Amino acid sequence: MVLSGNPDAAVAKIDARSRAEQEYLRHQLLGLWTMVDPQGHPVPSRRFTTALPQMREATKFAAAATDSLDVRSLAFCTALESYGQVKTFPGNRFDAGQQVILYCEIENFTVEDTADGFQTHLQGSYDIFNADNEKVVSQLLPADKQVSANYLRDYFIAYQMHLPQQLSAGTYRLQLTMEDVTGKKYGQASIPLEIAK
Repeated sequence: MVLSGNPDAAVAKIDARSRAEQEYLRHQLLGLWTMVDPQGHPVPSRRFTTALPQMREATKFAAAATDSLDVRSLAFCTALESYGQVKTFPGNRFDAGQQVILYCEIENFTVEDTADGFQTHLQGSYDIFNADNEKVVSQLLPADKQVSANYLRDYFIAYQMHLPQQLSAGTYRLQLTMEDVTGKKYGQASIPLEIAK
């Protein structure tokens, strides 16, 4: 319908879809129409420039329509400068009780448009498993609730923490679980570590 020049019919409501899915389809198709409209801007690059806001809106609703968070770039860090700019430990070998920064990036999170701004609400926790894949530690992390004047597209969390004092020397795996409280979805990522002493 879009390619035949009938974008209004293409974005008509589909009853079987959620609001986020409907809005994704609507913005995606309107963006595509802006790119191919024969009556559109004569310079192709300007068509793409004009379509970009619709495509960004589509991406926003596609993320809201997913059923899980994407937790990535999990790392133990010594310092954090900004999104994606971290100084990691050379190897993940630590002493029990050592202070670290646990860094991760989150995608597909839900942003709620409130009277105060755009709100995100994430809750983290971790489990540590030993070399036999037995859970030896579980820890709830502080909630991360933010209100921003602008819609957030990038999201990272950095937890300043001490590794558990009770860990004996050996190899372990830390599994981080992030919950999107607003979107009622979660995601996980794991990272190996070694306790030297």
